[in-house]
Amino acid sequence: MSVPALIGRLASATALLACCASASAHDPGCSALTDPPARLACYDQQFPPLLSSAQAYQEQATAQFGQRGGNGANPVVIDQLSARLHRQHQQGRQEVIELDNGQRWLVTEGRLPPLPVGSPLTVRKAALSGHQLLTEQGLAVRVRRLP
Repeated sequence: MSVPALIGRLASATALLACCASASAHDPGCSALTDPPARLACYDQQFPPLLSSAQAYQEQATAQFGQRGGNGANPVVIDQLSARLHRQHQQGRQEVIELDNGQRWLVTEGRLPPLPVGSPLTVRKAALSGHQLLTEQGLAVRVRRLP
C-alpha cells in the first residue's frame, strides 16, 4: 500500500472515531432505556421529528396542484384538493372559479349553476388527463388551472 493511501485511510479512521466519540458524548441517556416506547419518546424529545419539512412539502404540493410542468423536486404528490368557493364569475364567455386558497380554475367542459360563496369544492385529477371540479351536490365539470 502506498504512503498517500495509508495516510488517507488513517485520516478516515480518525474522523470516524472522532464522530463516534462526539455522538456518544451527546447521548442523552436514551440508549440505556430498555422499554422501546420510552426510548423513542426520549429520542423524540432530544431530537424532535422534522414535521415542518413534511408540512412544507404538503403546502407546496397543494400550491402546485394543477399547474403545468409537474411538481418539480417535491416528493409529495396529491391527487385532489378540497377548498371553498371564493368567487364564481364569467371571464368573457368562459366561467372562472376562484377558491379560498387563491387558486383560479377555468371551466373547460360543462356548466355549473351559481354556487353560494363558501361552498365546499373538490378538484381532482381526471381519469385520463386534466382535472375535474366537483360540488357538494355531486356535479362535476372539467377544469384547467389558471396562472
